[in-house]
Amino acid sequence: MSEVVNFVPPKVVWVCCCGCSTFELRGDGEAECANCGAFASADDGNWYDRIKGGQARDESADEPFKDIQGNGSVEFARARIARLAADCDAVAIVVVKDDGRLHAWYEASSEDQVQWTVGRLDEAKGLLRFRDAGQ
Repeated sequence: MSEVVNFVPPKVVWVCCCGCSTFELRGDGEAECANCGAFASADDGNWYDRIKGGQARDESADEPFKDIQGNGSVEFARARIARLAADCDAVAIVVVKDDGRLHAWYEASSEDQVQWTVGRLDEAKGLLRFRDAGQ
C-alpha cells in the first residue's frame, strides 16, 4: 500500500523576532514588520503554527500578536478592529472612548481563562508602551 502524502501545508504564519505577525508588504518585495520595522528574514523570525497542538507548533513559543497601526488611517484601523471583534473566535473586546469611558467584554468560564485574558491584555499594554516610547 502506498503512503498518503498531505499536500495541505499547516496553518503557519511568519512571526518577527519581536513577536509580531503583522507585516507591510513593500513594492520592492520586502516584508517589513509593522511593529519594529525589521525585514522578514530567516535570521529574524520563524514560522508559527496557529493550530493548537499542530505538528509544526512549538508549544513553548509565545503566541504572536498583530499590531494594527491603521496604515495612517484611523478609519482603516477602526474598520479592521471592528471586523476582528465580530469574528466568532473573538474572546475579549475592549473599547476606550475619548472621554475616558471604558467598555470591556470577555468570554471566560474558568480562572485559567481569566488569567489567560489578563495576560493578553498585559501584552497589549506593552505594545502601547513600546509605541509610546517611539521605538
